[in-house]
Amino acid sequence: MGAPVTIMVSREEIVSEDVSRVREILNTSVPTLVERNRNRVTIMVNGYNDDPRELFLINEVRKWFHHLFDAVPELFFWMDMSRPWLTFYAIMFGTPVRQKGGTTMSSEDLQRFLVWTYKNLNTFCFTHSISADSSNEHIRRAITSENES
Repeated sequence: MGAPVTIMVSREEIVSEDVSRVREILNTSVPTLVERNRNRVTIMVNGYNDDPRELFLINEVRKWFHHLFDAVPELFFWMDMSRPWLTFYAIMFGTPVRQKGGTTMSSEDLQRFLVWTYKNLNTFCFTHSISADSSNEHIRRAITSENES
């Protein structure tokens, strides 16, 4: 099992909607580090400590993540599925919905997110002749864990 991979993204990258460095880092994992980095990547956003809002409420951050999802369709293969990352990415993909006890997303947005991610995960795995089973298991455990809380 490989070590976690954290990609730090600056406020400047967010504002300029520049996802090229993240794309480049992930591309360097193919083909030699595919299995080691599968479901181990976390994307951290720096430069917003002076903003009291949660990241998913900052339009430019949400816009950057939407751009990232478009530019890196296989992101679901790479991203860490442990708490709280699946929820974080899903909320960035959809529209955040405040509810007692926290923030979630609509069932429709969650369904769109999962359909998008599975389609792209399967395409990536097929293209690189790798099984999606390990990623599917990570996703299943993450979703089960989210539903139990």
